[in-house]
Amino acid sequence: MFRSAISAPRLVDADTTMSLVSDPDTPFVEAELRYFTNEPFSVRLSLSLAESPSVEWVFARELLIQGVRLPAGQGDIQIYPIHEGVVIELHSPDGEAQLLADTTALTGYADAIEAAVPLGEEDRYFSLDAELADLAMLTGQDSNGH
Repeated sequence: MFRSAISAPRLVDADTTMSLVSDPDTPFVEAELRYFTNEPFSVRLSLSLAESPSVEWVFARELLIQGVRLPAGQGDIQIYPIHEGVVIELHSPDGEAQLLADTTALTGYADAIEAAVPLGEEDRYFSLDAELADLAMLTGQDSNGH
């Protein structure tokens, strides 16, 4: 059964810069991290270079929370700490990138999103039934898929 959220949905965001490890000649990459408490399982990372369109990645917030302290992830996104900071590896069919983020900034952000929605309490902020009802309304179906 769905339990109502403790508070209204809110945004936890942070702006930072990261360096592109795979291309040290590239200037810093602008990074925006966004976490919405009504989407408690995911984090959005928007990356941009000067005069280029931004690219957004969406991944599990648990990956970020774990990755700032210990290596985490497999496949398209991997996050792990090193002496110089925290590495975020991104792999797609179009290419791959290794970004180096400031440990203090990324750890502080991970702590903030965990404080906003503690691990294991995500269901207090998310209702699968409500999401399915919204989807049904968008597609013109009733709650039974008709």
